[in-house]
Amino acid sequence: MDIPILCEDDSFLVINKPPGLVVNRAESVKTETVQDWAEERLSIHPRESDAGPKTPWTPGTPDMDKERSIADFYSRAGIVHRIDKETSGILIIAKTIESFIQLQSYFREREVGKTYTAFVHGELVPPSGEVNVPIGRLPWNKEQFGVIPGGKESFTAYTVSGVRVIKPTEHGGGTVFSVVTLHPKTGRTHQIRVHMKYLGHPLIG
Repeated sequence: MDIPILCEDDSFLVINKPPGLVVNRAESVKTETVQDWAEERLSIHPRESDAGPKTPWTPGTPDMDKERSIADFYSRAGIVHRIDKETSGILIIAKTIESFIQLQSYFREREVGKTYTAFVHGELVPPSGEVNVPIGRLPWNKEQFGVIPGGKESFTAYTVSGVRVIKPTEHGGGTVFSVVTLHPKTGRTHQIRVHMKYLGHPLIG
C-alpha cells in the first residue's frame, strides 16, 4: 500500500490516510487495512495473551488502565485513533507503549484539535454554528448511527467556506452544495455525517 508518511521519529509516525482505506481489521473487512500496513512496517503484532474475552475493568484504576492500554497497543498495532474508511486525512501511529498511552490521553482529554473539510448538499444556513445533540446506534438498525435520546454527548462547530453550483442550467438552478469546515470537539462514530444530516445537509457521497 502506498501510504504517505508526513513525519516520523522514534516515538510515533503520522500518515496521510487515503480515502477508501479501512483503519482497523474486522471480520467484515476483506481488504488490507492500515493496521496490516503498520504491523508489517513497525513489527507490532497482537499478543497471544490478549486473545479471548477481556477482563472486566473499571476506568480510572491506574494498573488496569495501563494493562488495557498495553493490550490495545499490540492489538491495534499502535494506531492511536480512527477515521472513517472514506475519509482521507492525518492518522497518528505510536511506535512505543509509552507514546501510545500519552497520545491516547490527549484524545481522551480532548486536547487534540481536529479540523475536517466536507462537501454537503444544499446551501447551509446560517453560515456558521454549532451542533450539540446526542449520538447512538439506531434501535431499529444497529448498523447505523443517528441522533437519539440517551445517546452519547457530541459537539461539532462548523463554518461554511464556500457555496458551489454543479451543472447550472441556462434557466438557473443546478445542484447546490456547500464546502464546510468542521471542528468536532468529541469523537463519536460517524459524528460529522450524523450532525450534518441532522441539519438537513447530508454529506455528498
